[in-house]
Amino acid sequence: MRYAPRVKYTSSPFGRSAHREKDVLGLVHSDICGPISTESLGGAKYFVTFTDDRTRYTETTMLRNRSDVLEAFKNYKLKAEKQTGQRIKKLRTDNGREYLSNAFKDFLRSEGISHQLSVEYTPQQNGVAERKNRTLVEMARCMMLQGNLPQSLWAEAVNAATYIRNRCATKSLNGETPFEAWSKRTPYVGFFRIIGSKAIVLNKAQGKGKFQPKGDEYVLVGYSEESKAYRLWKPGTRTVIKARDVRFFENQNLTNTTKENPIGTSDDKETSYIPLEQPESQDVEHQDDREDDEDTDVEESTSETTRQGAPDENDNKVRHGRGRPKLMKTGKPGRPKKVYQTRNTRTSDPESVSEALDHDDREA
Repeated sequence: MRYAPRVKYTSSPFGRSAHREKDVLGLVHSDICGPISTESLGGAKYFVTFTDDRTRYTETTMLRNRSDVLEAFKNYKLKAEKQTGQRIKKLRTDNGREYLSNAFKDFLRSEGISHQLSVEYTPQQNGVAERKNRTLVEMARCMMLQGNLPQSLWAEAVNAATYIRNRCATKSLNGETPFEAWSKRTPYVGFFRIIGSKAIVLNKAQGKGKFQPKGDEYVLVGYSEESKAYRLWKPGTRTVIKARDVRFFENQNLTNTTKENPIGTSDDKETSYIPLEQPESQDVEHQDDREDDEDTDVEESTSETTRQGAPDENDNKVRHGRGRPKLMKTGKPGRPKKVYQTRNTRTSDPESVSEALDHDDREA
């Protein structure tokens, strides 16, 4: 009886693919990422990407369940074919059950789309889609950590990462951007801002009072694909709005947001903040003047109360004597300290003859 030779079996190396599609939508790569531990604001726990092999342009769709991938692919196919005038010829995915359902197979067969599948437990054969998902997740993670955003905003962060990545140059296109290769237009990125930065959005609601604030505080979470607008999230709520009249404070995010300073500081890039209250730190010279003025006010108020007959807490009160004060140098910056001549005023009756005589002399 013969036995198989004893040899070591390992995975064969994977080389770089030498074939690239020459036509737009000639080949589309797709993969699902999830489940995510935290649901998004819309209730999604997965997202699926569709990447064109020729242009590397990517569309991302949020999914509540893995079985929703067929509906997402139908919407992507209709949109992509209308925009480019081309038709999808091949679809490359892994062996996920959502891609192998009878409904998915029937749709591909009816549309004449060839379905390319990777070998089981071999994600390298679907490397474009796998790497795209990893890139988007890492970009979204960095933006959420930098902006201190809650985990429920992961879908907004992934969409923002997709939007930005489509407008970044890639070596797969020899320095061209996927957006330019897809739409034949050079992308404009002058409106990009730091994701997670604070923003004041102009409130255009009717019935607002004359002296009500004209803006509300939001946080930038992405860019709108349908409008020329930003996507902004209201902290503490599940509300995400679209707006274009926005003032950003890119040096601030939810980490250093305080109730005392809800708008910003003078270090902001876009605008400077004028504090409503006077800062505590002042020049030393002005501090000395303020201290002298406070002492004088206290003494004047004390003497006024004594003249009116109100009871004093202490029997003896220190009063300024006659004459101008002397100026004493303390060696510290600022004006010299004022030294007044003082005298004691007793409000109680004298207890001895000498005190009575002294009291009479002072009254004279």
